[in-house]
Amino acid sequence: MIPGLGFHDEVIMPASSLRWILSQPDHILSSHHAINEVDVGPYNIGAKFFLDAWQSTLVKREMNNILETVAISLDDELKFAFDSRVGTNTNEWTEFNVLDTIKLIVAQGSSRATVSLPLCNYTLMSIPLEAF
Repeated sequence: MIPGLGFHDEVIMPASSLRWILSQPDHILSSHHAINEVDVGPYNIGAKFFLDAWQSTLVKREMNNILETVAISLDDELKFAFDSRVGTNTNEWTEFNVLDTIKLIVAQGSSRATVSLPLCNYTLMSIPLEAF
């Protein structure tokens, strides 16, 4: 066990234990309850929404159909975001604030999935780092 994010510990197990983990019934070892704990569901929007299985059914049915397209789009956006925020000059050092830059890159990648091109590029590229 190691300290995890928030107020809980993480259990690290070898990959060879995966088959055993997956064979456990939900009342013994529940992935839904584990996700609820990590996301602090009861304190966000309520445990009911985290523990209700309709989301996973929706994701399997709808998201899997477009996952490859989304992944290609996200890869394209992240390449653009990293190149524009960090730079492509491999001959000289570039100084930048890592946390602020990563925040902007994550926001830009997220916006590609929600508002798509061209809004995700133009909107976030005009926001200065100081805004975060």
